[in-house]
Amino acid sequence: MRSAQVYRWQIPMDAGVVLRDRRLKTRDGLYVCLREGEREGWGEISPLPGFSQETWEDAQSVLLAWVNNWLAGDCAFSAKAYRGMHYRRCLPLPLA
Repeated sequence: MRSAQVYRWQIPMDAGVVLRDRRLKTRDGLYVCLREGEREGWGEISPLPGFSQETWEDAQSVLLAWVNNWLAGDCAFSAKAYRGMHYRRCLPLPLA
């Protein structure tokens, strides 16, 4: 049986952190935990504004779609379905 949990995290940044002329007040990301039988895998996604091509919202959307497909038993991930996304960055780590 497969199960998955997605966690959102947010870390406050020091007031002085500036990246490409943008003040970064928080660092936002997602953790995903996938379980299948006795196997477990964790992944982390945290696009950096001004550096990553995808936004946090894009990453969350792709992750949730992928997790739902994975839970339904589909291990394939179609790049065509997410054209323009750098989806490989949005996938959790493979189960060991």
